[in-house]
Amino acid sequence: MPARIIRNGKLDLSLLHRLEKKPRLYEPGDFVFWTDPYISSHVLEAHLDPHSDDASRRAETIEKTLKFISEKYPPESHARLLDLGCGPGLYALGFHDAGYRVTGIDYSPVSIGYARDDARKNRREITYLNMDYREWKAGENSFEIVVMIFGDFCVLDPASRKRLLANIRRALSPGGVFLFDVFTEMYLPHPDERAWYTMLRDGFWSPDKNLVFEIKHRYANKSVHLNRYLIVTEDGTMRSCNLWHRWFERGEIREYLRTEGFEVEAMWADLAGTPLKPSPEWIGIAAVPEENQKI
Repeated sequence: MPARIIRNGKLDLSLLHRLEKKPRLYEPGDFVFWTDPYISSHVLEAHLDPHSDDASRRAETIEKTLKFISEKYPPESHARLLDLGCGPGLYALGFHDAGYRVTGIDYSPVSIGYARDDARKNRREITYLNMDYREWKAGENSFEIVVMIFGDFCVLDPASRKRLLANIRRALSPGGVFLFDVFTEMYLPHPDERAWYTMLRDGFWSPDKNLVFEIKHRYANKSVHLNRYLIVTEDGTMRSCNLWHRWFERGEIREYLRTEGFEVEAMWADLAGTPLKPSPEWIGIAAVPEENQKI
């Protein structure tokens, strides 16, 4: 729960000192980043900026990704597509127009609201579900393609990844494929870092005046990086937000998937099909359930 760093008119530096230390691995923060109404409205703005890679990738990259996937796994053979973490529907809309029957799931009511309105306005029949895809219950053989784009796989805790992969495996029909991307250690900053800044109004974290401490921790022996944010308002209330990032190397993700019942069909430098080179920042992956290997 939120802490107070001003007590009896004094700044509690001991509390602040404790809060800036490394938390235990995958410890949650004080609030859910994706469902906070104010913050998620700023995330939506980033999604919709065609020149930014902050939330969705740039428009040109999205177009290349849609083209590559629709040519390699065409809707004629992979008709039903599930977009996990679909955001405001930028990929889902493109997949629909390429001929897929699309379902999108996202945790943010703001992003799903935009996606639904956009589909309605453009007369697109896309099913959007506002839910935490970690709690999604898959029906057997529901989809020919499941996509999870822009590193969502890497922000999950181990139990959630395991549960999600089991659901995806159940959902994929014979011949189905799971397409997703992960970042490597090259993508993440290496040292522990600390920074702070103030916002007088309309900042990312709050519409009110606030002070933000940004702390980066590395758990190198677990291949995990944490971006920790401590947001302090004028009354001395402090909230924490922990954004966890698990990086993978190519051999590691291949073996990890194998332990969860998947085989890697192909790897690229991204989901636009760019050939993989040594020391990439990203790896695009096509994985299939092991039982499909026999079909």
